[in-house]
Amino acid sequence: LRHSGLKTGLYTSPHLVEVRERIQINGKPLDKTMFATYFFKCYEMLQKSCVHQEDKLPGYFRFLTLMAFKVFLSEKVDVVILEVGIGGAYDCTNVIQNPVVCGISKLDLDHTAVLGRTISKIAWHKSGIMK
Repeated sequence: LRHSGLKTGLYTSPHLVEVRERIQINGKPLDKTMFATYFFKCYEMLQKSCVHQEDKLPGYFRFLTLMAFKVFLSEKVDVVILEVGIGGAYDCTNVIQNPVVCGISKLDLDHTAVLGRTISKIAWHKSGIMK
């Protein structure tokens, strides 16, 4: 995609060494300054949206997912590759209404406490990205 002149965004999990690896533009993780800038922009926006005392900020993965979307929109990337966190059907990355391409790389007995204890149950969850 980059060789075709497109500006690419990549969101993956988990990271191997540091969290900045999860959000990349044109194959490079955000630098520390850009990561911190977007982190605090998102944090402050979410803080302002917590109107009631019982309102809570999203958890770690959801926060990073929201931050990745903010980065990709603000940096005007042409195409984004999103790796689903756990499963697919109910994953917070599964908000794209009309994805151009969806792929499932491998089915295995992973995250069985959440997805189910059989390949068919796991397949159902993972197929939730197909639209």
